[in-house]
Amino acid sequence: MGSRTTINSSKWIANGAIKTDEKYNPILTLIYLPHLDYNLQRYGLDFSKIFKDLREIDEVVEQLVSHYEQKGAKIILLSEYGITNVKNPIHLNRILRKEGFVKVRIERGLELLDAGASEAFAVADHQVAHIYVKDSVNLDKVKAILTKVPGVERVLDKNEIEKENLNHERCGDLVVVANSDSWFTYYFWLDDAVAPDYAVNGRYS
Repeated sequence: MGSRTTINSSKWIANGAIKTDEKYNPILTLIYLPHLDYNLQRYGLDFSKIFKDLREIDEVVEQLVSHYEQKGAKIILLSEYGITNVKNPIHLNRILRKEGFVKVRIERGLELLDAGASEAFAVADHQVAHIYVKDSVNLDKVKAILTKVPGVERVLDKNEIEKENLNHERCGDLVVVANSDSWFTYYFWLDDAVAPDYAVNGRYS
């Protein structure tokens, strides 16, 4: 899977789930169909561009629902998240890199994020990002940097993380929330020519 994926990936997952069900008859099956992720993130709610994707995934879902209805299974269709149009991409790792916190390593002439060597880095997904800071002495400085970024609505520190019931052991040292018109990328490279090979044209959407 990845930004170049087609409906064939979701078809393969669906067919694998059906074959597994027929062979092992499990009491619980969880199936993730990734097909809508990429073009919805590229084009938002532009139905002129995503109509084909919607039709394709509908056919796969119909196949699965028909199979499990015949088996008498209880079916739950669940959306992982909602999509809304945004205009302002925020590259948190690029910002942290320019401030000297993010480190990269070179493999085959391309840059990869070196989380272990980084003093701080972001794990970003859509409108929320977790910031991991190696040394607590840098927490206030990192928070101050990110708070000033246009499009950042909130930067939660330890006390605010606890207040929001986000204090899981794997939660970031800071949690950043974008405003309604912005979203976070994970991009850390400064030159598209050395972007990692999983990025398409320097971008992974």
